[in-house]
Amino acid sequence: MTAPPKLRLLGRPTVIVGETEFTSFRSMKIPALLGLLATRPGAWNRETLASVLWPDHLGSEGRHNLRQIVLHLSQQLGDDLLDRTRQTLALNSKVEFDLHRVFSFDSGLRSEPQQVELAKQVVLDYRGEFMQGVLDDWAVVPRARCERIFLSALLLLADDAMENSPAQSLAYVERALEVDAYIDGAQIRKIRALRLLGEESSAQRAFGSYRTSLSRELGIEPSELLTSELRRERPPLKPMSVVEPQVTDPTVESVEYLSRREQWNEALNLAIALVPVWSGRRIAAQGEECIQAVLATHDFEPSGALFQRAILAKARLLHFQGRSYEAKTLIAEVEPRLSDTHVRIAANNLLGRIFLGAFQGEPAYEHSLIALKLAEQNPNLYDSERVEAIIRCAEACTMLGMLEEAETLAASGVALAELRGDALSLVDSVLILCEVMLANDRIEEALRAVQKALSQLEGKVGSSAAFTRVRLARIQEEAGEIVSARQGYERGIAEARLN
Repeated sequence: MTAPPKLRLLGRPTVIVGETEFTSFRSMKIPALLGLLATRPGAWNRETLASVLWPDHLGSEGRHNLRQIVLHLSQQLGDDLLDRTRQTLALNSKVEFDLHRVFSFDSGLRSEPQQVELAKQVVLDYRGEFMQGVLDDWAVVPRARCERIFLSALLLLADDAMENSPAQSLAYVERALEVDAYIDGAQIRKIRALRLLGEESSAQRAFGSYRTSLSRELGIEPSELLTSELRRERPPLKPMSVVEPQVTDPTVESVEYLSRREQWNEALNLAIALVPVWSGRRIAAQGEECIQAVLATHDFEPSGALFQRAILAKARLLHFQGRSYEAKTLIAEVEPRLSDTHVRIAANNLLGRIFLGAFQGEPAYEHSLIALKLAEQNPNLYDSERVEAIIRCAEACTMLGMLEEAETLAASGVALAELRGDALSLVDSVLILCEVMLANDRIEEALRAVQKALSQLEGKVGSSAAFTRVRLARIQEEAGEIVSARQGYERGIAEARLN
């Protein structure tokens, strides 16, 4: 039985078909096409591929170039790499490629031991930057993402090895610093590993060298966290990925006060109401621990709505911390017992969001559709949940290449958001419409939709609004509005720094 084709996209692009390994191609657009298709699951519209690969040759010339590259690819590599229709192209589902494992690590949908094992595979896979030698603009963002994931994998492995094998931990850290010498977390781990090995003088020299380099290159001093590492009597063995809060937030203290007075229901209701506040203040870990403490000190009825709402609130805070596997597992444990319709809708919406973040379109669509059907049973009561479910369903459809359904859902999301006066949901729906319009070469419609979304963002502040401006700028860039896109990027980045 013939082995499935393999793609190596990290380092020099390589295609393995049967026993033959290809590193030279008739055109560099062949690996570029394969790499682009691998950056997200599902089918790509041919118009979109042509415009991304040949941004200076729009229209019929770009489509002709794409047809030629697909022909050359088939002639050199065979027909088993691509799934084709007249309108779309996709990687064959049997094709194995390193980028899939790398992006899987980034999803966080695994237990800690599984994540450590996957990190080892990521480090083995990372033979160099994504699509080495391909200079196209589209490759910049996935290249940066792959590098970030590689560094995260190295630091996770360094944490895992720190207590029992500080020398191995140091090796992982040194490899991370070869990629980026100014990662404070890596420098902290380096000093910690050296001290665990008894190399105090080496730790002092490493700190001094880093401090000098920071001052010379960036004009700044090392962080207080790094400086304090040298002052510790002995390095803590807890991984640096976990940072204990130094001061309890006043809102958490309010919940704890009610709990001490044995006002259990009031404490839990307040904690649930504070979830958006805790997320906004970047104290989700404190909030999650607070909810868990209340649940642990009183025997709440598992089938009761309050208990179920608290479990969902805890799952949201876990997801906000990037602990998506724990959030998904927590919901899965209680899902069979969920009796409150509102909680069932919100739980499926959250699962849809988690799976979208993991680039898993099918389960994202499945859970979002469950939420949508439940919300539509009583649309007046669950209006906000319904619009969120519509948006998640539409995003999943876009990921799966179901563009017509995505457009229908997004249009209904726009209508419902306008009716509710929900500006951010309106913008989210418009963003999906823009993606579909671009995929179908409806450039003018997409640009008009962007302007509508930007008008809704006027006066809006915060990290969500800033991130949305950057997403809209990317659409303007793809549509050829370079000056407007640059202005959008600059404004979005400036607002993000303020938050």
